[in-house]
Formats: sequence, structure tokens, C-alpha cells
Amino acid sequence: MGVVIISILYISSFYPSSKEPYRGHFIEKQAKLLGEELNEKVIILKPLISRRAYKKRILHERYNDIDIYSIYYPNFLQYFTLLNSSNNAYKYFKKEIQQILNTDRPKITISNDLFASLRIGNIISENYSSIHYSIVHGENTQVLRRNPFLKKAISKELVSCNNVIAVSNKIKSYISCNFNYHGEIAVNGNGVAKEIIEKYANCNFSKNDLLTITSIGNLNFNKGIDIVLDALKEIDIPFVYNIIGDGPYKNELLRMISKYNLEEKIVFTGNIANEMVFEYLEKSHFFILPSRNEAFGIVYLEAMITGNICIGTKGQGCEDFISNKENGFLVNNTSEIKNIILNYYNSDKKNTICRKAREKAKEYNWNKNVQNIIDLLRNDPLFKNYSSKKNHLN
Repeated sequence: MGVVIISILYISSFYPSSKEPYRGHFIEKQAKLLGEELNEKVIILKPLISRRAYKKRILHERYNDIDIYSIYYPNFLQYFTLLNSSNNAYKYFKKEIQQILNTDRPKITISNDLFASLRIGNIISENYSSIHYSIVHGENTQVLRRNPFLKKAISKELVSCNNVIAVSNKIKSYISCNFNYHGEIAVNGNGVAKEIIEKYANCNFSKNDLLTITSIGNLNFNKGIDIVLDALKEIDIPFVYNIIGDGPYKNELLRMISKYNLEEKIVFTGNIANEMVFEYLEKSHFFILPSRNEAFGIVYLEAMITGNICIGTKGQGCEDFISNKENGFLVNNTSEIKNIILNYYNSDKKNTICRKAREKAKEYNWNKNVQNIIDLLRNDPLFKNYSSKKNHLN
């Protein structure tokens, strides 16, 4: 049997799997569509290098028609030793990784974080003459402040990549300000699935009679659910607030809900399937997520496409597509959230905002996102020899 030559290896610690079906759907969307557009096989390396990985092992599974190889390797000091642990993990599993990549040999490697995936991506790129694109999805400014050596190490890794892509202008600024990287940084926003855009293109939504507000995300401090609760405690009209997701901050939110006597107005759904998420959004009037740190925010786009007035935070990634008071709102405090709800819930002005929001959301789709990556490849001199043998990019 001959060697199978593939073109796309995705490296991501937050790619969905049977154990984590709700994580990283945006990575999965991009990976599968890029594979379809280039007519190539896609495989996933999922480095899980953390204190929770007590046993060193590689587990393979085929999930949603993609081969995923999860690399478990212990790292008890978290970010501070993560790059070094990534080196050790690759050396420890070198034979197994070679068996995987000699069968499915990468021509394009795409890493999806600034730590383990980035480092392993560079190692593979060097060993297999693979083009390596780093897509930066978030920031860890506080970690870098505590460890300037880590900042220097990541700068070196970024310089070693063939291309660096930021998911928003906020992340582009973060890379430029925090790392010694002077190359071009492409901004390529995430998107909404084509089938979702088509489904809701001309939809007339049947919203709940009762004022309905929705938030979606991992329940941690950064998502700002506590800010929403602070605003809602002063709303004196009947409402229901659906909180979709789960996480370590839930107990603190429950304490706040009890303090504000909001128990009968709040619904925690936990993590639910994407189809159910849209069922909630279809009935909702406002989507509010005043994140303290948001790299992009696909959930805002999904809420915009389903006829919600979206409220985000100034200075975050959603500024790329939410224009304040035009197709949504960007706020700094709880009083602004309260006033927006009261002023727009029963106002005709909400129809114009929702219409403009839906039109803007349509501009952000995975087909466009993947086409932008293909355009980068088309203009990449390192891809010239490969594209001359393949007709995908011609």
C-alpha cells in the first residue's frame, strides 16, 4: 500500500471529540470545509498537555468523519512550562507521531493556540517541510506579564511560522503589542455556517410574548454574566433570562441570583446541542454577553442572524461587526444595558437594528473564511510547487 499524501493537519487542544462534544465547533467547521475545498484529507492532533493528563498516552478516535489523535502528557506548572512540555511530549511520542504522519503526511499544518499547538506545529513543519499557519484565537496577557521569558519564547515561535492569522482586529493588535513579531498579520474573522444563513435568510421570527434575554458561553468571570445580573436586578418588567452553558463560575452566579431575588426569572440550560441553542435564540429578544475578554464571538453573529438585539462590550472582538447603535450595542456598564432593554424592547427602532444586524452577520460565514485562507495559500511562494501539482488553487 502506498503512502497517503494529505495536505491539512490541524493542531488544536479545543477541537470537539466524543468526550468534549461542545468545544471548538468553529475549528471543526473550518477544518472540514477547507478539506472539502482543497479536496484533501484532514487529520487532527489534539495536544492535551496539562495537570489533568496523569497518564502519557495517545488516543485515536474517528469523530464526525475526522481522525483525531489526542496526545495526553502531564504538565503541572501550566503555562509556565507548557512550551517545554510540548517539546518533551513530541519527543516522548515521536515514534507514534511519525507513524501517523508517515501514513498521512502533512503539506499544510494549521495550529490554533499560542502554546502547545504552536510549538508542535513548528516541530512538524520543520520535520516534514510542511507550510505552517498559526491562527490566533485568543490572548493570555496576564500570563505573559507574569512570565516575560514566555513572551520571548512565543515570539520566536511566531517568527518561525509561515503565516500568522488573527481572528479579529483586537487579536491582531494583541500580537503586535505583545510579541516581537513584525511580519504581516492577516485578519480572518470566524463565521456562521452557510446552512444557518440560508435557513434564516427570510425568516419571520415568532418571539416570546414575555421579554426574553439570552447569554451563551462558558460560565467564567470573563464572560460577564454577573454584569448582566447586575443590570437585570433593576428591570421592573416581567422577563426570563436564559443562560446557556456551564462552568466554574456558576455557583457565584447562583449566589448573586439569590441575593437579587431573581430565582424565578433565571434558567440555566447547561451545555446543550447547537440545534437547541438556535431554538432559544429564535424566541429571544436580546442577546447580552458583556465579556471582559472576547477574541471574536461567533455567538453574537448567531444571535444577530436570529433576530436578536445584541449587546457586547467596547474594545472586544465583536467590535469588528457590531456598530454601536446601528446594528447592536457596545457598552461599558450595567446602567447602559438596563437602558437599552427598556428603551428598545417595545420600540419600532428595534426592527431596523435587527435587520441591519442580520445583514452584517451574513458577511461572516465559513465559506468566506476558508476562501480567505485559500487566497493566502495561493499567494504564498512556499505553496507554489504544491499548487502546480494540484489544481485546487488554480
